[in-house]
Amino acid sequence: MVWMQRCNPFILMASLLLTGFGVVSVYSASAIVAMDRHQDPYFYLRRQMIFAALGVLAMVVAMQIDYRHLQRWAPLSLVLTLILLCSVFVPLLGKEAGGARRWLQIGRFSFQPAELGKLTLVLYLAHRLAAQQPRRGRFSRHYLFLAGIIGALFLCTLVQPDLGTAVLLLGIAVIVLFIGGVPLRHLVGLLVATLPFLFMSLVHVGFRWRRLLAFWDPWAVRLDAGFQIVQSLLAFGNGGVVGVGPGASKQKLFFLPEAHTDFVFAVIGEEFGFIGCIAVLGCFGVLLWHGMAVAGRSQNLFARYLAAAITSMVLLQAVMNVAVVVGFLPTKGLPLPFVSYGGSSLVVTLVSVGILLGISARLPAPGRPSEAIHPQHPEMMRPTTT
Repeated sequence: MVWMQRCNPFILMASLLLTGFGVVSVYSASAIVAMDRHQDPYFYLRRQMIFAALGVLAMVVAMQIDYRHLQRWAPLSLVLTLILLCSVFVPLLGKEAGGARRWLQIGRFSFQPAELGKLTLVLYLAHRLAAQQPRRGRFSRHYLFLAGIIGALFLCTLVQPDLGTAVLLLGIAVIVLFIGGVPLRHLVGLLVATLPFLFMSLVHVGFRWRRLLAFWDPWAVRLDAGFQIVQSLLAFGNGGVVGVGPGASKQKLFFLPEAHTDFVFAVIGEEFGFIGCIAVLGCFGVLLWHGMAVAGRSQNLFARYLAAAITSMVLLQAVMNVAVVVGFLPTKGLPLPFVSYGGSSLVVTLVSVGILLGISARLPAPGRPSEAIHPQHPEMMRPTTT
């Protein structure tokens, strides 16, 4: 059994701090909305606490799983994820909300398969890259197959429709393939191939096109498509350096839409100010530094690629969410990892971190023999003596 003290303590503490701070922030941002919608100010708080408890439990379980087993399960997990992504369109299984079918209804709770798709993507790409590493010179002919897998996940997410997660999946794939040494011309080709689908998703969906136009000057349409980002910027301006204090945000009083989900960072900026924002971003910085350190110390190819992929997945989503909230990217629906309200995102993120912690716990101690890599089978081998 892998115990906490054997894992990277910085990754563990940063993840738990962000999760705990997320529970507090969700309650602060959602109490008024919960009272209005459900006549219960603690509605979203209770659910987020349940999600956090389940996520931490799942993280501990994921830590116990040897990553070599995950490598063998990667193809099966891909098939199951594609089935789940298609299942949202089945009337008796899928749940529609806001004109989108992104959820599978499970009793009183709903699950978003696209969140699982992110973890499945990094698992499968790490598996394939590790398997093809010894034949790097002949890798090009295997790339079309990988591009097809990426395209299938991308399109299944895009048609739900969920443009934000689809773009995130594409970004994760490009980063992981780049880390794996895929030639730059292949990555450019992948991006070019997706441009027609992205263009159609923007032009033929009215609200997305208005959001894109509002991105250039949200104040010109502050009562229409630019309303959400303008209210977000006002929240940061009101917060200043030290913030207005916990629970004292004004923008959450029905001014800022989705304050407890996609735009919770704006509420943090208003209540805790610049200092609070830096603290949150600092925790993500710790995850980036130590996650990449785990990848760098891993001698097993699959473990190395998987650690780097999970770290990139979490950080890219965090960067995209913060960039949207501060107006550096057009508005799209992406939660802030660990912090935003949402069970699917929180549980999958904590499971991913659990896998990363499991890899860190299995790294050799300094001064002890490290893993060896067989040229054809990237598995952990026992060191030999001469």
